[in-house]
Amino acid sequence: MKIRPLDRMRDSFYASLIFVIEQEICFTDETAKAKGITLTDSQIQSALVRAKGLCAGKKPKSDGTSERDLLLNELVAKLHRSPKGILEETEDDEGLAIEKPLDAKDWIMSIEATIDSIKVRKSDIPGSRDYLDFLVGFIAHALRMHEEKNQKGTNSES
Repeated sequence: MKIRPLDRMRDSFYASLIFVIEQEICFTDETAKAKGITLTDSQIQSALVRAKGLCAGKKPKSDGTSERDLLLNELVAKLHRSPKGILEETEDDEGLAIEKPLDAKDWIMSIEATIDSIKVRKSDIPGSRDYLDFLVGFIAHALRMHEEKNQKGTNSES
């Protein structure tokens, strides 16, 4: 049975991978803002489609050379490199925990889920940033929750 991309967000394994992708998107957007460049949801979606293709072994199409294009190209390159540094914890035949490199298929499925999230949140108005604006708040909230959880864990150990 095939899992729909948006359903992957409810799976903790894929949610953690999607979070990595979304953090990269936020970093790219913050970098763009610092340079006086406004990125749009559609531009991010296009970059993710290119990254997905690259991860699947497709040759990337020719890219532009504007400052905006260079930022988006870097996002594509980061997303193409990212799974190489992610290890997946699993079990061997004897039930012992082992780490193995992330399967490219899982990374591609996480990119697909992120693309679907953009489709759900973006407006039909050209130049919209509904997804990007949502993402900034979502990432900040998730990081606060993670920090609070870690602080509670540290306090209970004392």
